[in-house]
Amino acid sequence: GQVVFVDGKKAPKLYRRYKIKTVQGPDDYSSMKEIISRRLKHGEYPDLILLDGGKGHVSVIRKLLFESGVDIAVFGMYKDDHHKTLGLCSDTREYEVEKHSALYVFISSIQEEVHRFAINYHKSLRDKKMGMSALDDISGVGAKRKMAIFKHFKSIDKIKNATLEELLE
Repeated sequence: GQVVFVDGKKAPKLYRRYKIKTVQGPDDYSSMKEIISRRLKHGEYPDLILLDGGKGHVSVIRKLLFESGVDIAVFGMYKDDHHKTLGLCSDTREYEVEKHSALYVFISSIQEEVHRFAINYHKSLRDKKMGMSALDDISGVGAKRKMAIFKHFKSIDKIKNATLEELLE
């Protein structure tokens, strides 16, 4: 997901959700590279990219930007083993940020916002997927008929085991 801050304030109208299209399986670096390359194709470039990740993430994205001929500052927001924000990093150096400083609070708020946004998106995808069934693939069976069938049979197994007469009923 992408969250955007303008002049230090959230800009929700500029937030974007991305489905990974080209990466198979869990691969953080390639997934982030896909998202950033897709983002660069649309609209104005940001002044700064903060990644939810460490030196490896920054290195991959800096290489992508260099190959694309784009000059944008990139830093990672890295965390400790307890998932607490520690600071910013480039691809070669870490900059620990003093806890309770204005910069620390700001970085933490960005991380929390992107996590909240991404988690809500994943929940909506999961809920949508859970609401789907084999009945969705049958032509002529819409939402109302699907609900009526489930109400009558109570489960997919009972529908699968029903006779033609029971289904026609």
